[in-house]
Amino acid sequence: STITEFINDKKFRQAKKKIACTDKTFTEIAEELNFESIHYFTRFFKKLSGVSPKEYRKVYKNKK
Repeated sequence: STITEFINDKKFRQAKKKIACTDKTFTEIAEELNFESIHYFTRFFKKLSGVSPKEYRKVYKNKK
């Protein structure tokens, strides 16, 4: 895998953890992970997970 793929994988894993295990807003999470905007973060997350951050939180909140 490329360095970009490696970094994106790390960001995705961190995003999943922060969404499931914190009450931070998606904007706060996006900023912490250095995304340019909440819109880019949402597209990135949905592309990799198949669901939006909101849908992911609804299913996985406090289960991880």
